[in-house]
Amino acid sequence: RMYRYMFGKKPVPEAPPQAAVYNPQQITQLPGPANQGKKKNVADAPGDAIAKLAFHEQLLDKRSEKLQADINIVNAEIKECLKRKDKKTAMHRLKYRKKIEQSLDQIEAQKDNVQTLKMKLEEAQIQKNTASVYKIADIALADMAKTGKELENTMDDIKENLAEVDNVSQLLAENIGTAVYDDDELEDELEREFAQAEAAAE
Repeated sequence: RMYRYMFGKKPVPEAPPQAAVYNPQQITQLPGPANQGKKKNVADAPGDAIAKLAFHEQLLDKRSEKLQADINIVNAEIKECLKRKDKKTAMHRLKYRKKIEQSLDQIEAQKDNVQTLKMKLEEAQIQKNTASVYKIADIALADMAKTGKELENTMDDIKENLAEVDNVSQLLAENIGTAVYDDDELEDELEREFAQAEAAAE
């Protein structure tokens, strides 16, 4: 009560900050042109994977150049130590150079793996594109074959229709008369009419 009377209400102690919880699903993606603008899924397209490998290869090249430069510097230091006959320091620098060379060998092995993966992905992408072109060509050929079959059916229909038209023409040209005449009688009648015409003319 005395504390409250003199200083007011006691301040509430703040809770200690919580430690960040590691989430294994939160994977930081490599920087580069393939990751600019939007997030990518783990299973990216071959072209995107090739771009990531190419970017990582550039990083390995820079690291390799840095290690090689360090080796050159250490070699110069070893020479200076040998000139001064400082074998102890030269031995330390030599051990350090061995470590750098080991790291350089690992970097070169990683570069070989990256180059192999990039080459295989490029081949896979070409094969995928080729398969897509083959599929398009197959669809086009199937469509042409279908068109040829339709044309064949059309020609058959035309032939059938022409034959039907010829049949109709023949039917229309037939004599539809029902009377039947004897050619001998018609010839006798024609002779009589001819004789009568000559007699009338005399």
